[in-house]
Amino acid sequence: MPAEVRQYVADTNGGRYELHRPIGRGGQGAVYTCKGNPRIAIKLNHAAGDGQSEVLRQRMAMVKRMDLDGLPISRPVAMLARPHVGYVMELITDMEPISRLLSPPSGVASVKEWYRKGGGLRRRLRVLHRLARVLSSVHGRGLVYGDPSPGNVLVSQELDSDDVYLIDSDNLRYSSRPEKGILFTPGYGAPELVLGHTGMNTLTDSHAFAVIAFQVLTVCHPLLGDAVLDGEPAMEEMAFQGRLPWIDHPSDTHNRCRHGIPRGMVLSRVLATTFEQAFNAGLNSPADRPGMTSWAEALQTASRATLVCPSCGWSFYFTGAQCPDPDCARPRPRHAIATVGIWDRSGSGQGELCMGPNRRPLIVGSSVGSETHPLSLTREQLGLSDAKPEVALVVRLEGARIAASCTAADCVMTVATIPGSPIRELTEASQAFRLTSPGSSLYVHCGGIDTRHRVVRISVKEGAES
Repeated sequence: MPAEVRQYVADTNGGRYELHRPIGRGGQGAVYTCKGNPRIAIKLNHAAGDGQSEVLRQRMAMVKRMDLDGLPISRPVAMLARPHVGYVMELITDMEPISRLLSPPSGVASVKEWYRKGGGLRRRLRVLHRLARVLSSVHGRGLVYGDPSPGNVLVSQELDSDDVYLIDSDNLRYSSRPEKGILFTPGYGAPELVLGHTGMNTLTDSHAFAVIAFQVLTVCHPLLGDAVLDGEPAMEEMAFQGRLPWIDHPSDTHNRCRHGIPRGMVLSRVLATTFEQAFNAGLNSPADRPGMTSWAEALQTASRATLVCPSCGWSFYFTGAQCPDPDCARPRPRHAIATVGIWDRSGSGQGELCMGPNRRPLIVGSSVGSETHPLSLTREQLGLSDAKPEVALVVRLEGARIAASCTAADCVMTVATIPGSPIRELTEASQAFRLTSPGSSLYVHCGGIDTRHRVVRISVKEGAES
């Protein structure tokens, strides 16, 4: 058996590192962990010329001047010494490439079981929402990430976490000018990049994200249908150039795909519409693509509308009457629906819900939960001052009762069974409430009753019979 080949690199400060295993590959190179140092990674560029080394050095200097505070993006630490071209970067431990959520490894007997063990639909939606928010924040600072790809995005190994972390920060840039020899990960470059018509910009980022999101949710590439997968290599090039319809085009079916998870199991109506916009109208018209803010909103809405089947663990949208797994098909479980509206003191008495144009309560958000998976509403959902993603209200179903607790120490929350009824202050200690009659609701006020604030209406649906 041949001896293990060890590869070492050194940085310009005298540090020496042994490469361990690749954790990501992009259009420009590969990223490796370091043996004996889990908080450091090495980016090795494909080419190793002096010219590229100088370009990389200039990019690193530019990245160090960028406003990246608060963003989960690796920072370059030091340049690699010759003969290598690359740099040393920070790394967060206990993370793995998002590519492990894109397709099952060879030999997997059940794609469905692999999908479920990876956290199922609910976790995938939450991870993608977090990634969309990170990219939206990058764009909001006037920056372009440059090469979003499965090898450049890390996700937490813990299934109950949706943390993401971007590596390969030398892709970051301000400019969207066309560049000669621009590199991107094949399959994720927007058609205008593939054709050399433009440089990297926020809309090429959005295209790459949309491809990743579709793969994570459906386990197939949106541009690689059967006609491409079974055809000549030139067909793949045509697909990436935007010269073929995407696989779910509503009228042109000659690039359909027989693989992947059925769309009805994993795509909400809003998500299906957003993907259609991205890969139909937006495929060759960048201005028509959904931006990262639109993606973040669509994915967040979808994730908050999922239930987990208590029998098989498959997560699905609560609008379905039963678990979509044909091997299970258990009726939708009993669940709680929390709708967030706005309470205004300007009305009569103690105030009233604000109405929309159709004279129905104005809803600014909603979430669902079940007896096995409690409802958690964040400070952002509840309109609290700092609008952070930390949980502020937890709601559990406990038999015939609803248990609620406030985890935001700086917010006074009060509970009433009907608008205008006597109220109780909600504390961090869980309090149980019994709804007075079928169809009644619990109202949680997130602020003083005499001020304009958000109010959460919590109702219980008796499973598929609702």
